[in-house]
Amino acid sequence: MTLKVSVTEHQRLLREMIALGPDFDEAATASRELGWNGRFDVERLTADDVRRVLQRYLAGEFGLARLSSWADALEGREDLQLDGDAPDDLAELLFELSTPEINDLSQKSIQNWVNRLGSFIE
Repeated sequence: MTLKVSVTEHQRLLREMIALGPDFDEAATASRELGWNGRFDVERLTADDVRRVLQRYLAGEFGLARLSSWADALEGREDLQLDGDAPDDLAELLFELSTPEINDLSQKSIQNWVNRLGSFIE
């Protein structure tokens, strides 16, 4: 069954997912039920958005499994535009984070990503 929501609600769900907010799980579940209906680039994922989530991970707010779930929920979404300054970097990072079983993720590698993404932030 396809869930039909307004563009505004669609954006709200995506923003909750991007921020890894308190309602992330509910938003991720609801977003899986959304019909794409030709909706592309409903919301934008920036280097700063991703950097903030990585910094929260490094601060110990949540573990690698949560970080991986977050990246998996965002990776490859047609309704999510990757930042114009760093789309390839963001796509690469989301892939790495969503597949920790084949990528060597460590505190150091995550910190390297934080530093790398910082170069895209004004």
